[in-house]
Amino acid sequence: MFRLLVILTIAASFILPQKKEHSLHGKVYDKISGLPIPGCTVYIKSQKTGAITDSSGAFLFYLPAGQFSLSLSHISYNSAEKILRVPLPAADIPLAIKLTPATLQQKEVNVTVNRSEYANIQEIQAKDLTKVPTVFNDVLRSVTILSGVVTNNELSSGYNVRGGNYSENLIYLNGYEIYRPFLLKQGVEENQTFINPDMVEKLEFFNGTFPVTYGDKMSSALSVNYRREQKEELSGKARANFLNAGLTLGRRFGNLTVLGGLRLAYPGYLVSQLQTSGKYQPSFADIQLFSSYKISETSEVELFVVQGKNTFNTSPVNWTGNFRDDHGPGLASAVDIRYEGNRGYSFSTGLYVGRFRQSLGGDASFSISYARYQSNEDETGNISGMYFYIPDAARPDEDVEYLKNR
Repeated sequence: MFRLLVILTIAASFILPQKKEHSLHGKVYDKISGLPIPGCTVYIKSQKTGAITDSSGAFLFYLPAGQFSLSLSHISYNSAEKILRVPLPAADIPLAIKLTPATLQQKEVNVTVNRSEYANIQEIQAKDLTKVPTVFNDVLRSVTILSGVVTNNELSSGYNVRGGNYSENLIYLNGYEIYRPFLLKQGVEENQTFINPDMVEKLEFFNGTFPVTYGDKMSSALSVNYRREQKEELSGKARANFLNAGLTLGRRFGNLTVLGGLRLAYPGYLVSQLQTSGKYQPSFADIQLFSSYKISETSEVELFVVQGKNTFNTSPVNWTGNFRDDHGPGLASAVDIRYEGNRGYSFSTGLYVGRFRQSLGGDASFSISYARYQSNEDETGNISGMYFYIPDAARPDEDVEYLKNR
């Protein structure tokens, strides 16, 4: 019996857990306010262990007997180290540590900004014009992404500002007003507009108030300026996609700068999805040239030419529209229009500018210019249609009734 008790005692000494580590729990406080510091890092390098204080500034470690160095750091307080001696007998060790708030000294920083005289001016960077998701990557259609500008047709280049009509927006190209920037026939019959996005250097949009140099009081003013080519070697940009293509080239010859652009657009793939089936032949082409010659350090001459033509020729064949008819035998009825003839529509734009500018020193300058802007709209057509009523749209070839010819 005695031997059994000895064996059980020895076995219990191995089975029962032996408490060889100390429980080190502490709190970190602000030395001035006495408030706890959450988020403080407490690190013991020799043990390769650390902890972060909780919302009450508390932390907890389990350490063997010995001497340790506690490193404490926080972004808002001076770092500190504390030597801790842990005695041999196992016991809980409470600890309270106070940190001094850190004073960060930095060099004086001056922030300056060039403020525009007009708070409501908005800009689109030239490099972003072709990134705006619009039909044809068009400049005037890109304006619709700006605040205060709305459009009711994503195919149209016309836009409204502050409730005004689309014709109440002033548009200037290189300082010259474009009196008819839009087609009269808005929507699907529009193509590219006259501004070449690959030649633009700066675009400013004034919503509401704008400088008096832009003329009459209207809804908005859009100012677009082309760049002067600065490179001595020939440089340019070519692009092409399913709807349009363009080529822009520029070079500097001493005091002479030349920048030219050619664009083509062929949106037949886009309009072929219209509800009215037929033969569509839309096209657009333009050529632009912007050149300047520096006579002296204070004077220069500019030449600017734009010539473009927009056509929309079509021969419609058929249009079908379904509608609900409570008196018909089916759930839906239809109207079918069968066309004959064709229609031709074109819109031509031309801008021819010559300008002499003389600097008078400072911000003062004198200029004299000649500018001619012209637009020509031509429309011809001899389209007629026969209207038919289809009682059951699911069976368009049965029981077709003639309505009228128009």
